[in-house]
Amino acid sequence: MPFSFHIVPIYIPLYIVLLIASAALSIFSYRKLRGDISKTWLIVFIALRTLLFFFVFSALFSLIIESRFSRSEKPSVLVLLDSSGSMQIESDGTSRTSEAKRIITDRLLPFLNNQATTEVYPFSDKIYSPEDSTEINRGTTMLGNVLKQSLHLEEKQPSALFLISDGRNTGMEDPVETAEKLPFPVFCIKVGKKEEKNNITLSSVRVNPIVYKGDTVPITALVSNSGPERKNVTVQIRKKGQILDTKKIAVLGAGVDSPIQLSFVPQQRGLQNYEVRVQTFKDESNSEDNKQNITVKVLEKRKKVVLLTYHLNWDYRFLKDFLLSQNDIEAFCYARIGKNKYLIKHGNEYKGNLNHKVILDSDVLILINPEKIEQSLFANILTAVEKKGLGVLIIGNMLPDFSIFRTAYPFVASTPPLSGDFIPQLTQTGQNSPLFMIRGISPPPFPPHSNPLRIKMVKPATEVYLETETKSSYNGPLFGSFTYGKGKIAAFTAENIWHWKMLPLGTQQS
Repeated sequence: MPFSFHIVPIYIPLYIVLLIASAALSIFSYRKLRGDISKTWLIVFIALRTLLFFFVFSALFSLIIESRFSRSEKPSVLVLLDSSGSMQIESDGTSRTSEAKRIITDRLLPFLNNQATTEVYPFSDKIYSPEDSTEINRGTTMLGNVLKQSLHLEEKQPSALFLISDGRNTGMEDPVETAEKLPFPVFCIKVGKKEEKNNITLSSVRVNPIVYKGDTVPITALVSNSGPERKNVTVQIRKKGQILDTKKIAVLGAGVDSPIQLSFVPQQRGLQNYEVRVQTFKDESNSEDNKQNITVKVLEKRKKVVLLTYHLNWDYRFLKDFLLSQNDIEAFCYARIGKNKYLIKHGNEYKGNLNHKVILDSDVLILINPEKIEQSLFANILTAVEKKGLGVLIIGNMLPDFSIFRTAYPFVASTPPLSGDFIPQLTQTGQNSPLFMIRGISPPPFPPHSNPLRIKMVKPATEVYLETETKSSYNGPLFGSFTYGKGKIAAFTAENIWHWKMLPLGTQQS
C-alpha cells in the first residue's frame, strides 16, 4: 500500500508565498534569541523553523498536502453459463454447451483474467454452484430469476456479468427489466442456431419430494409451446395409467410458456412414482418431451415437529398455538427461560431440560433466534438433516457465530440487521412453488416482517421464495431454503412471523 504526498498545482503560488513568510518568521524569531550561535547552527535553525512554520500554515489553511493510499484490486466478473436441456442440442456435430465452453476458455477467460477475477456458474431455473452440476433442473431457463439472484451470489458485488445462453426466457420475470435495475452491466452472448420447431414441451415439474399420506399434494407444471397457438391443451397426472387429475390450458399461445397447477392424494407409504403428461398433437416434431416422471416419498400423515426458541417472543407463541391446533402434528415446544432450563409444552406444560433425542428424532425442527444453541447439538442436528432427512426451519435475526452454523445457513449474513418493517413479495421461485399454495390458490398479500438480516450473499444452492426491496440493494431475501444431504434447511431472515396470523387462511386447520 504505497504512500505519497500530492500537491495540487493550482496552489503552488500560495505555497511559495507561505514558504517566504515562514522563512521571514524564522529569521525574526532568531533575532529574538539571546546569545551567540555559529553560522552552521544558524542555517540549521532557520531551515527547521521554516519547515515548521510552513507545515503549520499548510495545516491551518487546509492546503492540499494529501496522503493518498492506493490499493490495487481486480474487479470481479461473473460468467453465467446456460445449462438447460436445450444446450445439449447439436449442430454440425457440436453441442451448444461445447460451443459456450469454447467461448469461455478461448475468448472470455484469456481476456478477463488479466483484468479481473472471474467466476463461472451454471444456471437454468436458478444459479448453481459448479459442484452441484448433477442437481441442475435442465427443463427450464429462467433468465430474469437468474439475473436477480446474481446480485447476491457473492459477498462482493460484481463489476460486470456475462450471460451465455441459447434460449428464450421461460419464467415470468422480464430479463430486460431485471437487467436494467442491476447496478452492473450485463453482456449477453448467444450460442446455437434458431430452430424452427413445431413442438409442445413439458419444460418442468415442481413438487415437494416429501409428502404425507392422505394430503392433497400440489404440482406446478410448466408447458412450453414453440409452434402455433393451441387451444384446450390437456395436462394430466397419472399413476400406473390411472388419471389422478386433469387440467386444461384454454389458450397456449405461440412461443409462450404457461404454468399450470395439478394435485393428487397419495394413498400408499414409501417411494411412489407418478407421470405428468401434456397432450400430444400429430404435427409435433417431438412427442417424447411431452411427459415427465416424478418420484415422491410418502410418509404417515401425523408428523413430529419440535419448536425450540432461545428468546421468548410473539413468534414462538404464534407458532406454538398453530402447531398444537393441528391434528396431524405431534408438537414438542421448548422455550428457554434460563441456563439449561426450558418451559416445555407437550400435552401439559412444565419446566425441564432440553431433550436432545426428541429433537433428533423429529421430522421437522423449527429454531427461533438460536443464538445460544450448543455447537455440539447443532452438529448432531446437521447429521440428522444429512443422513435422516430432517427438515430445519431457522427463524429470526439472532444467530450463533460458529462455522458449522454459517456453513449450514442458506445465506451469508452480516450485522446489524436492517431496521424497520418490510413487505414480503413472492419471487418467481415462490410463485411456482407448491409451498405457498393454500388449498390450490395463491395466498393474499403478506403482512410485514421486521428487522431482517443484511444478506451479503445468497448461496448458489439456495432457492429464494420471499424477498423485499431495500434501500441498499435491489432486493433483499427474506425466506429461502436449500437441500442438505437427504434433508432441507430453510431460513426466515426476519422477525414478527406472527403477523402471518393476519392471513385469512393462516391459522385454519389443514
